Amino acid sequence: MEPATHTEVTAIVHEMLDVTPATTRKTVLLVSPDGADRERFGGWLESGGIDPINCPGPHAPEFSCLGTSNCTCPLVGLADVAVLDIRRLPGLATPGRSGSRLLRYYLEHGKPVVLIADRYRKPRFRPEQVFVLRPNPGRESLLLAVRAVLREAATW
Repeated sequence: MEPATHTEVTAIVHEMLDVTPATTRKTVLLVSPDGADRERFGGWLESGGIDPINCPGPHAPEFSCLGTSNCTCPLVGLADVAVLDIRRLPGLATPGRSGSRLLRYYLEHGKPVVLIADRYRKPRFRPEQVFVLRPNPGRESLLLAVRAVLREAATW
């Protein structure tokens, strides 16, 4: 038996290690005050090939967090998109309130946002920036919305 050449050994090692470039998974910052919702939505995202980063977001009584307090939130830089459950967060329609500040914070940092909202006025944002879901979205609705804003964000 002839010894393998360097090229043959390299090819075998590459095949064994499967060093073909893998597609990178997208990451979602999942902001919801409800732990059960975060777990459910996060499980759906993971099963869809998207990595969630769970965040409880602003808390009562002040409804403040790093993103609403003019501080840098380290989680925003890690995410490709934010999913923001604003059903219990006051003031999305009122500039300066926590809901409005948090939405603006994500958009100012170049993150498209999927909103889960009870009600939402006609958007003042471009549709490729903000996608609105009704309360209690299903798995497919959430995955389709996240994928849609990721696809649109790639064209920014």
